[in-house]
Amino acid sequence: MFRLRAAIPLSLACLSLLLPACQGQDRLEGLSVIMTPFEPDLDDDLVVEMGSRPDAADDPDFLLSYRWFQDDELQGEITGDRVTAELTGGGEVWRVVVTPQLGVTQGTSAEASVTLPPAPTDVDGDGYDGGDEGEDCDDDDPLIHPGAAELCNDLDDDC
Repeated sequence: MFRLRAAIPLSLACLSLLLPACQGQDRLEGLSVIMTPFEPDLDDDLVVEMGSRPDAADDPDFLLSYRWFQDDELQGEITGDRVTAELTGGGEVWRVVVTPQLGVTQGTSAEASVTLPPAPTDVDGDGYDGGDEGEDCDDDDPLIHPGAAELCNDLDDDC
């Protein structure tokens, strides 16, 4: 009678000889991604691209899948490498998780994130934003803003 006395540990992650779905997984390693622009304005699209490419990147069956998160909430309708500025808002944190794939085999995901600057505010309601980045030099007075009529009142009415 034959008894197996020693067990050989087998990795369940990928046995390329036994599981055809795992073939090429090592060619999917090494992905890094970059999100641009690095310091976006509120009117910039967010775009992700490969920083370093896996060996399999030139294979015709190679693809990348994208999962975008806005303030840690998955945005399932966004599936490509870009988020348009119309979908973003001030102060939001955007993160993308990119997973390389070759056929049915997935590699290790890479991610990138960016925080958008706060949205400007118009405190006095005159249509011009104040604050450090705004063009309204007195955002507490709706009569003072760029393009306002200059009055003889010892104020800079038109900024």
